[in-house]
Amino acid sequence: MKKITTAFFVALMTFFLSLSFVACSGNVVRYDLVDVDFANVTVSHYDYNYIEFDFDSGTYELENKVKVNGIVSKQKGRFLVDADNYVTITNDDIPTQNYVLCPGEVIRFEDDKLIIEGSLSGYGKVSMTFSK
Repeated sequence: MKKITTAFFVALMTFFLSLSFVACSGNVVRYDLVDVDFANVTVSHYDYNYIEFDFDSGTYELENKVKVNGIVSKQKGRFLVDADNYVTITNDDIPTQNYVLCPGEVIRFEDDKLIIEGSLSGYGKVSMTFSK
């Protein structure tokens, strides 16, 4: 009887651990920077630059690391996608900031890409393209 109880307990714990991993994994999709149009900045300026979207929870995390000085930038918040695949974001650290590049930017999903476009005074059009 003790063997059956132990086996049942182990099976039950395995089931709950598996269930918790599935529940925590969410529908997370990572997009890595593949193109940038901003002054003299290129993709190679970064060790990494990505955005992860958790479509189940409606949250995102952006992180990048600059090669030359090792500075790591992070941003996280919530996002919404409308029927035309345009994205609106919030920033947890600065709730009034709803942009990545500049105020008034347009963020949209297009095929397997995330495209961010805006305009900076004195520079003009800026854009970043991230891909799955």
